[in-house]
Amino acid sequence: MLSFFRNHSRTIGWGIVVVFVGSLFTGTVFLGRHLMQERREKSADAVAFVGKYPIERLRFNNYLNQTLSRFSGDDINKLDPEILELVEFSALSQTIQWTIFYKGAEEKNLTVGSDEFEGALQGLYRDYDVKGLKELKALLKKNNYPYKDFKQNLEDDLRSQKFVQYLETHVPQASSQDVTMAYTRINIQHLLIKSGTANAMAAAKIRKIQGEIAAGLSFEAAIAKYSEDPKSNTKQGKLGWMSTQKITPEIAKVAYSLTLKRLSSPIKSPVGYHLIRVLDRATLIPPTLNITQLKDKVHKDMQRHASQEYVESFIRQNPLLVVDPILKAYNAKMSGDIPSAIGAYQSQISNVPTSPIPHYLLAKLYLQTHQRALAIQELQKASLKAQLNKGTDFIALHLLLGKLYKEDGDNAKKQSEYRQAITAAGVHGPSLSALVQQLKKLGEPTLAKEAEAKLKH
Repeated sequence: MLSFFRNHSRTIGWGIVVVFVGSLFTGTVFLGRHLMQERREKSADAVAFVGKYPIERLRFNNYLNQTLSRFSGDDINKLDPEILELVEFSALSQTIQWTIFYKGAEEKNLTVGSDEFEGALQGLYRDYDVKGLKELKALLKKNNYPYKDFKQNLEDDLRSQKFVQYLETHVPQASSQDVTMAYTRINIQHLLIKSGTANAMAAAKIRKIQGEIAAGLSFEAAIAKYSEDPKSNTKQGKLGWMSTQKITPEIAKVAYSLTLKRLSSPIKSPVGYHLIRVLDRATLIPPTLNITQLKDKVHKDMQRHASQEYVESFIRQNPLLVVDPILKAYNAKMSGDIPSAIGAYQSQISNVPTSPIPHYLLAKLYLQTHQRALAIQELQKASLKAQLNKGTDFIALHLLLGKLYKEDGDNAKKQSEYRQAITAAGVHGPSLSALVQQLKKLGEPTLAKEAEAKLKH
């Protein structure tokens, strides 16, 4: 989850948040598209918990609608479900950030003055071409949105934003050491023992490994034998060149002070215990900048990252628990917990038996884990459900199943699925154009011409 925040989420400290207002004016375009929405509407009020703090479903839905309002209805209908999953989880990360910042504002007793509220209203009037409070209230009434609720939600958004500003203004001035760290890249090699709930066992194991290395076992041999990081194990534990922003604070603190090629003591991080070596270090300070300019620049960068670091620290102390069945499956998948993800998708199939989507997503997981026969079974079920309910059909389903049939040498079934992909594209120009190119890449020029002819008409 923390890596997701670093790679995908937008820090919401720049400008007014007004998520409820944005959703009101753009419309709830998401409702009715995703077949699991009905299930979500009937679920509990929280989609997740960060520690004891609930992540509100209503606010999550509004972030989601705000993101999807950038698409037309046809564009959303043609999206691959995996992309929709990513959009949904991005909305979750935004809702989590908002919640954490709002709780921070409560803790610091940050309030919104009448002048700040009025300034926000004036900004809304300009952004949405609303001519004053009277017209705004009329629009709210038309959408069955009481003004008092609107006012409270806007004040809450402003308080959340105010906490971000508080974090930025309380970042200390950059020191010479901060400048050095900001312009230094390090090449790290590590061994990881995951802790999970067995913290004491992991700590004992890492100490045992440390002892074996001290007794003569090479670090590379220890990594091959013990490390639980599959991504780096194939590279002798080497993580490559990294900046301070790409390393967890616990590891960065040690790595930037560690003598080259010296083995560290065990380091506890959110995922477990590490032994690290710094293989190389390079400082690249631009010669055109003096130390004062560098300190100013690094301070501004530190301010920009203050909110992200606060969120990550908060989640380390208050673990994330996802309860929404759709988000739960994606979270498990991204965390590498494939058995839990498979179980979550199977639950979705039971909860929404008419939808082809969970079958498709489950099939993708089966392919990832080399269970090809099970993947084909799920795709066949998805294809049948899509045929029974044309409004649920999507292109990616038939392209994937057709590709698998092609690999099996079943030309008739392959042709049938590819033609269903053309049917699923409808008359949506962007989808047809993309499909033409995909069919060409799949070595299907005749079918590509069929799709292209449909596009021209």
